Amino acid sequence: MTPNAATDECIYEADAVYVGILLFGSRICTQCDAELPRNTDYFKADATRAGGLRSDCRRCARSRAHDRYERDPQKKLAADRAYRTRLGHCPPRRKAAAR
Repeated sequence: MTPNAATDECIYEADAVYVGILLFGSRICTQCDAELPRNTDYFKADATRAGGLRSDCRRCARSRAHDRYERDPQKKLAADRAYRTRLGHCPPRRKAAAR
């Protein structure tokens, strides 16, 4: 009987989540209702929150960011560019020369 790599991977991931919950306590994602370990591997840090972590898990936050980009890529890219410009990480874009 050959082991199924996909099944084994799911079992190991479930074990990792269970061990993480035992070590760090648990937190429930407000978007997907998954019970996950209360640490920065599963939730992004947020200093403004009492617990120091965001209320949605990393997977949900990433999915929401991807959906926002898919809805209007130019708007998302312009917002990112404005943010980086405010921080001084990139110069403003030059207009194309008239030909």
